Amino acid sequence: MKANFSQELKKESEKILDQFSEEIKTLRTQRPHPGLVENILVDYYGQKTKLKNLATLSVKPPNQIIINCWDKNAVDFIKTALKFSPLNFSPQVEGNIIYLNLPPLTEERKNELVKFLSQKKENFRIKFRQKRDEVLKKIKEEKEKNLLSEDEFFKLKEKIQEITEEFNKEIEKIFETKKNEIYS
Repeated sequence: MKANFSQELKKESEKILDQFSEEIKTLRTQRPHPGLVENILVDYYGQKTKLKNLATLSVKPPNQIIINCWDKNAVDFIKTALKFSPLNFSPQVEGNIIYLNLPPLTEERKNELVKFLSQKKENFRIKFRQKRDEVLKKIKEEKEKNLLSEDEFFKLKEKIQEITEEFNKEIEKIFETKKNEIYS
């Protein structure tokens, strides 16, 4: 039972890091990648469907994403979803293929993206701190019920601090990698 507290927090930290990585995939960098559009929701015959479930996505360097629709009837739905996405694309259509030409990022836009990325990072840090605080509360309750000795209590707190420091290093590493992609 005692080791479960730190294991529980470790699993939560990994889950939160994965969510952060997944969420920032959609942030535009200088290089186009399918992750930029794959999770855009398309209103496909009344169903909200992820773009990656309706088409094959590929990249043509230096700045083009190619969307090959499996169903030619989905082309207009996908085109509409792309136009009204937060990334404000201007899709060009040829048959069942949609081309997205991504203009180079301006310095101002890069700075906005990094600021947004920083806000995301902080939101995920808060999410982790909430989980950490829940675990610390449980440990304190166990100690008050005399289910944990003083030594076990402090060892667990140290372990939780190690997990916290590791989490902060990892989220910072993910942040810096994405920030460098945006500025490169």
